[in-house]
Amino acid sequence: MKEKVVNIIMKSIKSNNPNLSDTKLEEIKYGLYGLYTLITKTTVIILLSILLGFIKEFIIFFIFYGLLRGVGYGTHAKSNLACWLFSTVLIIGIPYIIYNLNPSSKIIILLWLLCFINYLIFCPADTEKRPMINKMRKLKFKLAIILLSLVYLLLIIKFKDISNLIISAMLLEALLTNPLGYILMGQKSRFKLCYIFKQNKK
Repeated sequence: MKEKVVNIIMKSIKSNNPNLSDTKLEEIKYGLYGLYTLITKTTVIILLSILLGFIKEFIIFFIFYGLLRGVGYGTHAKSNLACWLFSTVLIIGIPYIIYNLNPSSKIIILLWLLCFINYLIFCPADTEKRPMINKMRKLKFKLAIILLSLVYLLLIIKFKDISNLIISAMLLEALLTNPLGYILMGQKSRFKLCYIFKQNKK
């Protein structure tokens, strides 16, 4: 189905833009695959959250997670099937479980601290497909996720009723930027702890 939809759109793009190069067309096609997967996956996840009676909480969680993902990045599953499986389980499962467990404020603060340390070390995520080569860009995103995490801490302290949704978003981002998350997704992490120590010695 995905192939069929993308091919129909690509045929229309080619007929209306005959001067586009093969490289540009490949980039557009790759983007359409990603967009199709995002739309269909998000639709399924939203429907599941509705069935669970969790739609309002899921939207709040997804906003907080989306902001973190935008600056911290994170690993992706190796195959489309794995992407569907992990996305559904993690994006619905983590906030649903934590929201219903309703951990105490002390545990939430402890979880925030663990996530924050993870971000300091591993964010922004440096993957094989999207390596962070530009040092200034990497620093900019690291500062952004640190600042965002501090804002989240203030919101956690101020708004107890959504603190478990915020920490769920932080835990998911921490998992997908940690080397353990790369192993779970069948990907290789570009992070090398020894490299940091060598840099610090200079």
